[in-house]
Amino acid sequence: MNDKDREFQADGSIIFVRSETFANGHGPIKRIAVTPDPNITFATGLAAAAAKHKARQDAIKLKGLNVQRACQGLPPLKELPPE
Repeated sequence: MNDKDREFQADGSIIFVRSETFANGHGPIKRIAVTPDPNITFATGLAAAAAKHKARQDAIKLKGLNVQRACQGLPPLKELPPE
């Protein structure tokens, strides 16, 4: 991809120009516009990604804890206990 494959617009959208690749060569050229959500900034997007990562890590911890509890004959927990 080079600078000529994309064009940045004033509204924050990006237009990509690509051709489909087939086994026998290139196909039609496609123009795809991607417009970001106006309510999401870099900071809010980063915060959402961090929250999603923490939720995944908590789910992994909870699953491991429930495996241990099952081995001990205890009922599973629905959420992590406070630290």
